Amino acid sequence: MDATAGSFSGASSVTTNVYANGVLVGTLPYVVMPSDLNKSLTLDSVGTNASGSTHSLTGSSTNCLPVLSASKRTVLPYMALTAGANNVRSSRLADRSNKTVTDPWVEWWNGYVDAATSNAPQEKGVGNVVPIRAALLLNTSGSGQNQSSAVLVQLKWTRAAACQAGYIFKLDGTQPTTAEFSAAGGAISGDGYTLTVPDGWRVRSDRAYGFTILKDAWYMVSWEIAPAVGAKYPSQPVSSGRTDLGDMMKDQAGAGTAVFLKDWTTLSGVTAGQVVCGPCNVYGSGAYGEKSLINHGDSIGRENSDRITPNGALYGDADGCTAFVNRALNTGKYSWTRAAVSGTNATVPALYGGFSQRLLQGQFADAAITNMGNNNRSLPWSGPVGTGLLATQRDHWAKIRAAARSSSLPLIAVTFAPQASSTDSWETTANQTSLMGPGTPGYDSYNPYLRAGVFTAADPTAAYDMYNAIYAGAGAAGFTDVIDGKIPCNGTAQAGYFDSTHPQAAIHTYVAADLASKLPTLLGF
Repeated sequence: MDATAGSFSGASSVTTNVYANGVLVGTLPYVVMPSDLNKSLTLDSVGTNASGSTHSLTGSSTNCLPVLSASKRTVLPYMALTAGANNVRSSRLADRSNKTVTDPWVEWWNGYVDAATSNAPQEKGVGNVVPIRAALLLNTSGSGQNQSSAVLVQLKWTRAAACQAGYIFKLDGTQPTTAEFSAAGGAISGDGYTLTVPDGWRVRSDRAYGFTILKDAWYMVSWEIAPAVGAKYPSQPVSSGRTDLGDMMKDQAGAGTAVFLKDWTTLSGVTAGQVVCGPCNVYGSGAYGEKSLINHGDSIGRENSDRITPNGALYGDADGCTAFVNRALNTGKYSWTRAAVSGTNATVPALYGGFSQRLLQGQFADAAITNMGNNNRSLPWSGPVGTGLLATQRDHWAKIRAAARSSSLPLIAVTFAPQASSTDSWETTANQTSLMGPGTPGYDSYNPYLRAGVFTAADPTAAYDMYNAIYAGAGAAGFTDVIDGKIPCNGTAQAGYFDSTHPQAAIHTYVAADLASKLPTLLGF
């Protein structure tokens, strides 16, 4: 904990237990400030309480600065790739924050969520250590390779390497010791800039004290991974194709040279519009009273098929935010992180565990929104956790609450979206077969349950009706062939949906506008 310069009297010292996802990892002294104190305090070391949540200072006079996300585009890894001969992969991801944050840092996970796994935990390590380096290019200009006018902030990893609480986590979310770090192959370079991350572990960089990511100002995350040739590394392709924003990457053999360069015009073989690896998030301290959210769910809430034109190359809104939830949060100028992963469902974590990394994504969240369940839609309404739809969804909601700042946080659940197969690429409804219409548990039971809003303590605090929003906005968006239970059409192939499950940008756009208009009421802020 850091305090601004000044003096005070009358404080008393207290020792509190420090937990990481419910596991006691040590004790931490803190100061109870006198009631007349008017000081600014920020969290320097992040601890967690017995429920796994961030324990912020309380009291009207402490003015604790909240941890906010400064990223709109970072995502969790969902695959492991094999390093080739050009094993050093550097990338630049363009981003900008909806909030001004100070003393920023980044977070990375040497693992991925394997949605193809159905009978074991889906959160996995890649199988080996991976060295990383990172930097921030603040106040970038345009999308070009030469960012000489930007401010380069090289990030260190000394706190993670020292296994300081809140800076490093094992695959199960628990806090490691320095002995475990070394035994697992962890290491840090003498200059503190290169961290070799053990398999499956999550790390947070040191704060970049004195630097600021300004609201609405473009910046870039400069990233480098250097696995051994033939080793695995986590990948989270940003499916944006956004050359207009400045996304780019560069592969090299041996020692990397790109990550700390402001000008990439001297490099050959730079690929524009592609980023396949990078951080899970970018954080910083926000203004007093600011709040953040976590977006849980599957591909519909993540990014899949949010193409600006049917089968086009560009994805997302003007800032590269994809999927209706992220678009809506961006429209509302919220701070949020993303834990939605394509192909996932609530059943596998309920039966086999393996949800700790997704919960760590929401460790600083004041509210959550989740569309999880589309891949559970065929479960019968009644039944125990893992086989009954309602019980399984309630298990998912309980997991989100257990890791958040407060168990009473606003939790918004989203109705299942329409789904339908087609024999004419969704040009007409006549050639569709509904997969989420009358006679299915999602249509007959789950969506009506959320709409009714008669919730217990095990349920969300509110719901957003994506299903009906898709039909309500279809006409104004130019869809002329609209039937309940089927995909809205206008006579053009894949105009509304890319496939049987995933909306195109045309639908994501108007659903996002509708959700954005309702978020202040749903969330209470």
